[in-house]
Amino acid sequence: MGRHAAPPPSRSSSRARSNPGRTTSTATAGFLVAGAGAALAVATLVGIAAAGIDLAPRPPAAAAASPTPAPTVPRVALSASPAQAAVLATLGPAPAAGWVTASGLSWTGGTPFDATCGRPAADAALSGTRIYGVGKRQLVATVSAYSAGTGAVAFDQWAQLLGRCAGPVSRTATSIGAAGSGARTAAAASAADAFVAWIRATDGRPAASALFWRRGDMIAVLATPSASPDGLASAAISLDRVLVGALAGRCADVSSTVADAARTPWVAGDGFTGLTAPITVTVAPSPIPSPPPGVAAVAPTWTPSPLPSPSFPVRPADPLWPTDLPTPVVSPTAPLAPAPAPTLSIVPSREPDPTGPGCGWAFTGQVEPPFDAAREQALADARIAQAQDDLAGQQALYVADVVTYWQQVPVYDAEASAFAAYVAQVRTVAEAWDRIQQERDDYDRALADYNATLQTRTVLLQQQEQAQAAYDAAVAACATASPTPAPTDATPTPTAPTATPSPTPTVGGCPPPRPPILDAPVPTLPPMPSPPPDPRPS
Repeated sequence: MGRHAAPPPSRSSSRARSNPGRTTSTATAGFLVAGAGAALAVATLVGIAAAGIDLAPRPPAAAAASPTPAPTVPRVALSASPAQAAVLATLGPAPAAGWVTASGLSWTGGTPFDATCGRPAADAALSGTRIYGVGKRQLVATVSAYSAGTGAVAFDQWAQLLGRCAGPVSRTATSIGAAGSGARTAAAASAADAFVAWIRATDGRPAASALFWRRGDMIAVLATPSASPDGLASAAISLDRVLVGALAGRCADVSSTVADAARTPWVAGDGFTGLTAPITVTVAPSPIPSPPPGVAAVAPTWTPSPLPSPSFPVRPADPLWPTDLPTPVVSPTAPLAPAPAPTLSIVPSREPDPTGPGCGWAFTGQVEPPFDAAREQALADARIAQAQDDLAGQQALYVADVVTYWQQVPVYDAEASAFAAYVAQVRTVAEAWDRIQQERDDYDRALADYNATLQTRTVLLQQQEQAQAAYDAAVAACATASPTPAPTDATPTPTAPTATPSPTPTVGGCPPPRPPILDAPVPTLPPMPSPPPDPRPS
């Protein structure tokens, strides 16, 4: 935040109030005073004057009743402004329930990250800082007022600076919500821009965390000497209610954006536009042209027919016919009907800006940038004339594009027909090649079946021949063998006087059994398959 010092508008408001029992901790004072120095006063005077803030001498303020926790710096005498009043109203002795002041109001400001990360280019017009005890924690509250339209730019710079700061600083986005009432100019804000950053302790530097948030051109920071930001959000919500109320009637727009900075030359520089109003420039649309000789108009309903998609086959081995695919034809791209040329354009015209962007010129005592009505009117007239010329040129191009489109359509139709014929030729070749390959595959399968049957038949016949020979040999052996009488009992028991047949002589293993393989059916050999004919024409 800005480290500029400015005297309060009255003695009573600037007198530090000590609170018995509350003292400022060494860690809190340590990061509160970082970066403050006497040389800053000179830079402050130059920066404020360059920002268009009105400087006016004031009588010296009365000495404070008790010392502030930070060293004093030379003060820049400013005329009383709504920004000062908003800072005073926000950083009162007890801005919220449970807040106890631990220091007087110091018209300076700093953050725990200044020494490590530096500060943004956009600095505040004035800042106020006060230390509070909230529960068991000490909080350093800093509220900084920026010149008109600068708050959003500075906040964005703070977020980027702390987001890329190497190593020790961490940053995360957050949101502060405070209900507002009334119109936009009466501090009706929804959710404020906010983020939390923290830094860990190192030798010679205490830990700290801080919550930054913005309302218009006011940036508030709540810092605590701890790397843990727990509790900062709830405390910020309480202080934000006071801040929104303090800005009511003092800040023109608490919801300003970075784009609003273009209204101030002290921020935008070469990008300064001032407050602008849109001017509508129109021209008559060009009629549909008459087709020139040799060109036919294309109906607005014309649409290109879908193009076929070729499917390329795998080339079989030679010989084959056709020998190759047809010569490739590039798929054409359908022309697009030109869109009607615009007949309307918006150009900016600068207007007087008595209020100013963000919280406004009067918020920090700035003056409205010079406005030369005659010059601005001349610039607006020149923009209008240029816009009319541009629109007329686009209308002329549209007429030429329509004629070109009419010429492209028949060319496309011819190319599309050629491409469709090419796809049909590819399909014909693919069918011929597929048929050749299918015939070869069928022949290979038939030949494989024939060879398998022949192999099975040959093996079976060989086995039957061997089995027959073995069987015949067994039968012959049985025919030459001597039979052996069947054994009888030594003392047969007499029976009836009938005759008893004599035992039949037998030979072991005779007669031999017939092998089953001799009765197995022999497979019938199919006709020998013929290879497919040569597909090439004779």
